[in-house]
Amino acid sequence: MRQDGSGTTYAFTNHLSALSPEWRERGPGVGSLIAWPRLAMTVPSNEGVAGRIKQSKGAIGYVEYGIAQRGDLAMAWLENKTGAFIQPHGGSGLATLLNVTMPDNLCVFAPDPDGDDSYPIVTYSWLLLYKTYDNPQKAAALKDYVRWCLTDGQAFNESLGFVRLPPQVVSRAVDSVH
Repeated sequence: MRQDGSGTTYAFTNHLSALSPEWRERGPGVGSLIAWPRLAMTVPSNEGVAGRIKQSKGAIGYVEYGIAQRGDLAMAWLENKTGAFIQPHGGSGLATLLNVTMPDNLCVFAPDPDGDDSYPIVTYSWLLLYKTYDNPQKAAALKDYVRWCLTDGQAFNESLGFVRLPPQVVSRAVDSVH
């Protein structure tokens, strides 16, 4: 388990809270930093958790997909809302994101997404940028880079352990980089 604050922890605990009244009402709750029970093995960072899982026989933990993929960790097939057991991979991640409506602020959390082919725990990674920069050349270069990541760069997502973004999200995100 993570001992430091993490979006991965937030996504995991948000999902558990959506599924379990016990977790929601009497458990550790939802958050990026959780007070895990005393006997839980806690380490910092996704890489740290992956390493602890790999060296601890029978361990169960949670890390982001790319870390589990690169660490050659076994990944759980999870039962989704429709009762289907879904394998985690780029295709199931994209299917999940296609089933989630993106709000105007481009900030979405889907703790138990709809869809026959949705993997139950998928979240976006966010990039936070300033609205203005002192150096116009740096600002232009950064905007060009972000646009590339959102368009042509999507071709590299799966090999790097990330899920391709749905076309409607790419379009809205590109429009927001002005």
